[in-house]
Amino acid sequence: MKKFALIFLSIIFIFVSCGKSNQKSSEDSASGSKYNYIINVDIDPYESSVEAKGSVKFTALEDKTDSVSFLLHKQFNISSITGENIKSFSFDKKTVSPYNLTPDAGILTIHFKTPLQKGDEYKFDFAYSGTITDFKYHNNSISEDWVELGWRCPWYPYSTQYRTFNFAINVGIEKDYNVVGIGDIKHKKNRWYITEDEPVNDIFIGASRGLKTLVKEDEDKKVILYYKIQKDVPIGRIMDDALWILNKYNEWFDSEKTKVFSILIAPRESGGAYADTRFIVYRFSKKKMDYFSHFFLGISPAIARIWWDNAPIGDWQMWLNESFAEYSTIMAVRERYGERYFNSIMKRKIGFLSRIKFPPLYNLDMESSFAYPVLFNKGPVILYNLEKKIGRPKFMKLLQTLIKDKVGSTDKFLEVLENLDGKDIRMEVQKEIYGK
Repeated sequence: MKKFALIFLSIIFIFVSCGKSNQKSSEDSASGSKYNYIINVDIDPYESSVEAKGSVKFTALEDKTDSVSFLLHKQFNISSITGENIKSFSFDKKTVSPYNLTPDAGILTIHFKTPLQKGDEYKFDFAYSGTITDFKYHNNSISEDWVELGWRCPWYPYSTQYRTFNFAINVGIEKDYNVVGIGDIKHKKNRWYITEDEPVNDIFIGASRGLKTLVKEDEDKKVILYYKIQKDVPIGRIMDDALWILNKYNEWFDSEKTKVFSILIAPRESGGAYADTRFIVYRFSKKKMDYFSHFFLGISPAIARIWWDNAPIGDWQMWLNESFAEYSTIMAVRERYGERYFNSIMKRKIGFLSRIKFPPLYNLDMESSFAYPVLFNKGPVILYNLEKKIGRPKFMKLLQTLIKDKVGSTDKFLEVLENLDGKDIRMEVQKEIYGK
């Protein structure tokens, strides 16, 4: 096993949340009342241009809300923002994006005529267009060869405050292009209809000529793989392992949060891998990649995050998402590859932590350089030690309870642990988490 197998997960360090899939026909999108986003978008891959019209609907998160802000690619020109309670809007293209993962974004601020109270619903209609040539991240593009768009290059009004949402979009593009995305996809009258009724964290669009689709099913579970170039990509093995992982997590966690997972091998050589809800994107590489570190250790945490998604984003409590997804992956390694691989990974993590003094999980600064190594090493080592102390059966019961109760805080985690195995183990783990 190669050394770089240890921390591949940091490449796709993302935040997802999702629910059990129950998708309906994308042709239902006309009604629109249940969707946070309804968008008609036309993409010209030859001109690298996007034209979008639609609506956004959310609820206010605080009392006395007189404005809300969204991120939108700064090369768009907004022609209109309208709505019953909309007073005005501004689009700041000069200020640096407040979210470092969307460096190409401008700040769209919507001002209300009447301030909203927490829980009040608001809606606005929009229309904008533009030629998009600035892509700080190479995993987004609009070109004749390949189109790849999502929140990292915010082609739709995106807010980090609204962690998940549903949507109905229809996409117009050259007729010889195939389109993929998150959700139920239908092709009708030269347009592509994509709907997602369950909460997801992105509205992803991928498009290219010659894009192929493979489906592998096992009873009621399904893995979908999209690809254009197959050379040196172990497609069969990827689909077998993804389906195995999906089944294994459903079995372990005693909770069928999803029965479908999608994988895209994007026909690009630059940019990295990343994951959205129930969807992972890889880049195609002419070099033969190490299967274990590149694929298995990438797909497994992406699927695990479907279950580990209850902690708040951008807060140190996120260890309840990321560290648990990471350790779930290592457990999957133990089950699929054996104790030797499992022990090797844990030995490397423990050794890594022994060489550098890292801060505790408690109050971890998520913007610091310590965030990744602490979440992906210290957190899993705490869980590894806990599993050894209380035994595997009780540890699995702990995981199932955390998922069932949607535990999203460390205090609640410790409470569940104490109820399961007593106060002594709670205090021991609490000291590891808080560094005291």
